[in-house]
Amino acid sequence: MTACSEPAPPNRTHVDTWELRWLGTTLLVTNDGGIFRSLDRGGTWQSLNGDLPIAQFYWGSLHPTNSNFGLAGVQDNGTPIWPGNRIWWQLWGGDGMSNAISIVNPDTHWLVSSSSQGIVRTRDGAHIENVDVDLDIDHTCAPFFSRFVSCPSSDQVVIAGTTKLWRSTNNAFTDAQPHWIVNSPDLNDCPPGCCNGIRAIEFAPSDTTCSTYAIAGGPKILATTNGGANWFTLARRDPLPDAAVTDLAFDPQDARKLYATFSGIDHGHVYFCKDITAASPTWSDISPPINTSHNAIAIDPRQSSNLYVGTDLGVLTSTNAGGSWTAVPSSQIPSVPVWDIQVSRYTNLIPNQVVVFTYGRGAYSGTLSSFRIGENHAGIGNWVHAENAYSNASLRRSWWSGDLYSWLRTLWAATSPELSARARN
Repeated sequence: MTACSEPAPPNRTHVDTWELRWLGTTLLVTNDGGIFRSLDRGGTWQSLNGDLPIAQFYWGSLHPTNSNFGLAGVQDNGTPIWPGNRIWWQLWGGDGMSNAISIVNPDTHWLVSSSSQGIVRTRDGAHIENVDVDLDIDHTCAPFFSRFVSCPSSDQVVIAGTTKLWRSTNNAFTDAQPHWIVNSPDLNDCPPGCCNGIRAIEFAPSDTTCSTYAIAGGPKILATTNGGANWFTLARRDPLPDAAVTDLAFDPQDARKLYATFSGIDHGHVYFCKDITAASPTWSDISPPINTSHNAIAIDPRQSSNLYVGTDLGVLTSTNAGGSWTAVPSSQIPSVPVWDIQVSRYTNLIPNQVVVFTYGRGAYSGTLSSFRIGENHAGIGNWVHAENAYSNASLRRSWWSGDLYSWLRTLWAATSPELSARARN
């Protein structure tokens, strides 16, 4: 059996095989590229993927002004670009992880990464530069699922995690050689081994100086309000579980308020801290009644009581800051792990865009259903599977437009002129 780096090669399979099975004389294989079959005992292979949405997404980014553009990291399929149609363009390879889009030059300047905090960039929206963006970062103990984020109000500040936080000292999007300094205590408390790699990083959007942010590794949560000069220890403390923190989210309108989600079972999974600057910060358990890992949380920028949570069993929403929860039906968004939920924070995107990135069933795009300040606009109950939004016109009225599609059409533009021409149409 051979493999190659193309997502849907004509006579070979994708890499990272999951399972082999015979169906009569047909050999089926599933892997990080989907499902393939061979009718001649592995001599040649045919893709069975078509429009099947099965991308294994990690984290994504949204364009600040163009609702038809985004980036996303994908398991073993690098970082593809979503240009507004059902064809994703491949930008970078490997195991795609975190990414960021410049707010000054969003059409061309992007940071993308692979596992263990390997950060690269483009400044023309097409070619990865031969620049060691992460040159100063000590990759010792960098977790495989590595995270970095850029400040939502300035390209000058990017923060990246290993077991420590690293902060850019110049503009990582534009300067000839980006530089970094250590910006937090080391969360690793099990040397010579490695533990508590930073999984969650979040800026407080309401702090336009980029000075307030929080990080989490293992069960630990730390926060700063002065750019890393001083840190508050927010966890581990009761009633928080002794479990890995998976995501953090600040209230878009109040930099003191912080939400956290947790992995594992048999404990709470969503908690709220009313004031991270309090002498003794307290947490409230606002968990949905679902006993599974919770992986992502996002907040409506116009109505901060509207919450979106991604779990191992799909998406839940709340319109009362976690007082009650509604599960999105699996017929609309599949009951699979959700790793990231992105909500556009920028006021020039009306309506605000929401994107859900699943691990195994592609990505889903939607818009908030109402846009008057102070009015409930969570859009609960109107989520549509991406395929249906194209095959059934009556579903176009639904809240989820289904524009984003899983890869299996991602491609190296120079590899196939025929596919490249098709992608441009």
